[in-house]
Amino acid sequence: MPFVKALPQNSNPVFSDIDGYISVPESTNKLTLRFLGYHDTIIDLKIAGIDTICLEPKAQILQEVVVKPGENRAHRIINEAIARKKENHPLRNDAFTYESYSKFVFDPNDAFKEQLKVAKEDDSLRKKVSNFVENQHLFLIESASERKFIPPAKDREDITAYRVSGLNLPIFSTFAQSTQSFHFYDDEIALSGKKYISPLSSGATRRYLFQLEDTTFVGSDTTFTISYRPQKGKSFDGLEGLLYITTNGFAVEKVIAEPYSDSESPTHTKIVQEYTLVDGKKWFPNKLSTEINFRIAEGSSGGNENIQGIGHTYIENVQLNPEGLRKRGFGNVSISTNIGAENTAESVWEEKRIAPISEKEKSTYQKLDSLAKEHDLDRMAKGFLALTTGKFRIKPVNICLDRLLDFNRYEGLRLGVGLETSDLVLKNATIGGYFAYGIRDKDWKYGGYTSYFFNRRKGLELTARYQQDLLHRGGYDFTPQSGALLTNSTLQDLFRSYMERQRLAELKLSYSPLGNLHLHVAGNYQRIEFMSPYEFVFEQDPENGIAHLDVAETSLEIQWNIREKVMLLGSQVFSEGTKFPRVTVKVAKGWKGIGRASLDYIRMNLNVQQTLLSKRWGGISWAVTGGQTFGEVPLYLKQVVIGTRQDWNVEVLNTFQTAFPGEFYHDRQAALFFKYTFPRIHTKANWNEPQFALYHGLGVGDFATPNQHTFEFETMHRGFTETGLILNNMFTSDFYGIGLGGFYRYGAYSNSDWRKNIVPKITLSFIF
Repeated sequence: MPFVKALPQNSNPVFSDIDGYISVPESTNKLTLRFLGYHDTIIDLKIAGIDTICLEPKAQILQEVVVKPGENRAHRIINEAIARKKENHPLRNDAFTYESYSKFVFDPNDAFKEQLKVAKEDDSLRKKVSNFVENQHLFLIESASERKFIPPAKDREDITAYRVSGLNLPIFSTFAQSTQSFHFYDDEIALSGKKYISPLSSGATRRYLFQLEDTTFVGSDTTFTISYRPQKGKSFDGLEGLLYITTNGFAVEKVIAEPYSDSESPTHTKIVQEYTLVDGKKWFPNKLSTEINFRIAEGSSGGNENIQGIGHTYIENVQLNPEGLRKRGFGNVSISTNIGAENTAESVWEEKRIAPISEKEKSTYQKLDSLAKEHDLDRMAKGFLALTTGKFRIKPVNICLDRLLDFNRYEGLRLGVGLETSDLVLKNATIGGYFAYGIRDKDWKYGGYTSYFFNRRKGLELTARYQQDLLHRGGYDFTPQSGALLTNSTLQDLFRSYMERQRLAELKLSYSPLGNLHLHVAGNYQRIEFMSPYEFVFEQDPENGIAHLDVAETSLEIQWNIREKVMLLGSQVFSEGTKFPRVTVKVAKGWKGIGRASLDYIRMNLNVQQTLLSKRWGGISWAVTGGQTFGEVPLYLKQVVIGTRQDWNVEVLNTFQTAFPGEFYHDRQAALFFKYTFPRIHTKANWNEPQFALYHGLGVGDFATPNQHTFEFETMHRGFTETGLILNNMFTSDFYGIGLGGFYRYGAYSNSDWRKNIVPKITLSFIF
C-alpha cells in the first residue's frame, strides 16, 4: 500500500513509498501505521521476522456529507495548489533529462485464482491454468527509456530497451507510458486512454468535494492529506482518491486517483504518483504506479474474476536545465523505439532494473517465449496488427479489407477482392492488385500496383500503379494518412452519384521529412470516358461534343499537421493527434501535347480543419475548404460541392448536409463548417449519455461557362447556408454512440415549403 503514514516512537512521521516500503531509524522499537479506511495498527519491531505488515480495513458505511457554513480548510489548500500550477508543472519553466525503468505484470486477481483452485476434477483446462499461474505470470513487459525536454514543447522519449514475454513487438514498448498521465497538473488526466477532469483544474472546488483528512509535519514543512470526489449532483467524468499537498510550494507530493463510479466499465484503472524535490528547486515525478483490472465475470463467491495488471515506473537521474541540451534533434517525434531495443543483452538489463528479476519472472520469459516460438505467436500478432492499416495478413498475402465491400449511389453495392504481398515475402516492397464489380452500373474495375520503401520511418516510398476504375465528377481525393476502414472520406464516398470512367498509369514519390509533414509528387497519364448523359464542348468547336479524351498531369500535395506528435515504434509511425490545424494543399497541372493529351489547366484544392476537445466545455470543430480550376476543362476537373443530403442517412462531417450530391459545381468555391458540441450529460443508464451539438455551414462559388457542359447544375454565387441541431449518444456503448440530427437549409437556396428544407440524419461516433 502506498503512502501509509508511519509514526515511529520518538521520531518524525514518514510515509510508505509507492511500493509500500517504510524506512525508519534502527532505534525505532514501536511503529504506528495509519491510513484512511483502515484501523490504526501498532507494530512491535523487536519481534523477529517481521517483513510484511497487513492492515485491517474498516467496515465503512459512506454517509452523505453535510457541508456547514464557513470556510472549508481543504479549499484554501487546493486553491493555493491550483494558483501555483504553472510554477510546479513539470513541463513548464525548466528543461530536464531523465532515465526511467518500467515493469508491468499481468495475473488473475485473487478471486480468480481461488476459483481456479477449486475447479472440478473433470475441468482439466482450469486446472492447467491454475498450475500455470502458480509458476509464472500471464504476461510481463519491461522497458527502459531516456527522455529530454526543453520548454515549451520540445519533448522526446527514446525507448532504449524493451522485453515482452512471448512477443517481440515494438508496439508494446510504450505500454507503461500509455496507462496514465506523466503528472497531475493538467486540467485533464488520462487513465488508460480515457480523460477525466482533474481535481486541480480551474474551478475544481465547485465540482469536487474536498475533505482535509490528515496533517503531517515533515521537518519545517507540512503535508496535507486531502480526499476528493465529485460533489453530489455534479455530472462529469471525475476522479476520486487522495492528494498529498506540501506547504513547500504547495506542490503535489503524492496522489492516488481512480475513476469515480465506473462500475459498469469493462476496465478499471487506479494510479499512484510520487514526487521528489529535485535540487531543492522543483517537485518532480519519481515513481508512477498503475493498476488495471480487466473485468471478466462474477465468480460463484460473489467476487469479480478479473485479470489484473500492475505496473511501476521509476524515474532516475533527473537533471534540471542540464548543460549541453540543445533544441536540435527533437523534431515532432514524442516517443521513439530504438531499432534493436528488443535485443538488449541481459547484462544491460541488470543495470537498468531497480531490483533483480525474480525466479517467477524468469520462468515467465522462458515459458512464454517457448510457447510463442512453438506456435509462431509473434508472426500471428504481427498479422493481427496489420489490421490497423486495413489489411488482414494470411502468411505471404495481405487481404485489403477496404476492397471487399463498398457502396456508393452510382455503383450501388460494390463487391471485390484486393491482395498484396506481406512483409514475409518482401521486406521493403509491396506488389498488389484488385478487381471489383458494381451491382448497379454492372461494370468491372481492376488495377495493380507496386511500392518500394527506401525508408519506412521517413515515409520515403515510390509507387507505380495502373488501373481501370471510376473517379468522382468534380471531386478531389487527397492521399489518405491512415489505413482505417471507417473515415470521414469513406462516408463521403457513399454519396457519390456522378462518375467518369478512368484508365490511369501513375508514378508517385512520397516523403515525410518531419513526421507531421507529408509530401507527395506524382505524374500520370489518363484516358477519361464521360458517362452519359454528359458531354464536354470546346469553345472553338461548339458543334461537336466530346465524350472522351486523354490527360497528362503532374501534381504536388502537401499535408501539414501543425505541431502533431508521432510515435516511431520500430518502422511504424503512429499519430498522437494535434490540437492545432491540419492543412492539406494539392496543386495539379495538366500538360497539353504529351501523347494525345488535349487539356492545359491548373487545379488547386485546400482543406484546413481543426478539432478542440475538452471534458469541461465540450468540443469545437471547424473546417475551411476551397478550390479553383484555371483552364478550359470538362466538369470532372471543375469543383463539386460535397453534398450528402438523404433523409435518415448518416451525418458526414465537413460536408453540406442539405445539399444534394452533384447539385452545385464551380470554377472556384469556398466553404466553412463549424460545430460546437456541449459536454456529455451523464445519466444513470449505462446506455445513454446524451450530448447536444450546434452546427452551421456556409458556402459560395461561381462558374463562368456553364454552357460548355451538357449537364444541369446550380452555383452558390448567392451564398449557401444551413444549420443543424444534433443529439449524439442517445444510445451508447464502450465502442460507439448513435444519435439523431436535424438540419435546416435556409437563405437564398431554401425551398418555399419549409418542410422540404429539413433533413433528418443519424449520427455515429466511435471510440477506439
